[in-house]
Amino acid sequence: MTETLTTSPPPPHTTPAPARRDGVQEDHPTTMDHPKPTDTAPPDAWHERLAAQEREYLLEHWKHHAEIHRLEQQALTVAAEDMTRRLESMNALRLQITQERGEYLKNETYTLQHGALLTKLENIETLLSTRISALERAQSGAMGTIWALGGVLSVLTILLSVLFHFWGAGK
Repeated sequence: MTETLTTSPPPPHTTPAPARRDGVQEDHPTTMDHPKPTDTAPPDAWHERLAAQEREYLLEHWKHHAEIHRLEQQALTVAAEDMTRRLESMNALRLQITQERGEYLKNETYTLQHGALLTKLENIETLLSTRISALERAQSGAMGTIWALGGVLSVLTILLSVLFHFWGAGK
């Protein structure tokens, strides 16, 4: 039912196209050139067929026009719902960040408490080093005493053994 119009090759009225990358210049028809009918029908019959085809196209277009608008509205609704959902999730994230920010320790508080902890740590370190030094001195004194007693006992044992050897041999 629908006839297609064929066009002849581009007319000789061409204007040069912009140069391509490879430097080759192409000719193409200007917008002023119109396709020419190739059949042998008189020009009025060709115009009538063209008008009938245009009319048929417009009727078909208007038949689907309401459906196109309905689908466009449906697409807009879906896009708006998606945007609302995304904005709500962004607002929830912003609220969560704001709540968490209130739970963070302030820098001034951290600095004061950290300084107090460092002071306590230094005091404990001083106390422990003093106690450890005292314990080491006591331990070294005890060890020295034990070694001295061991030395005295060794000398006494040697002297007694020599004394018994010579005193017991004289009898």
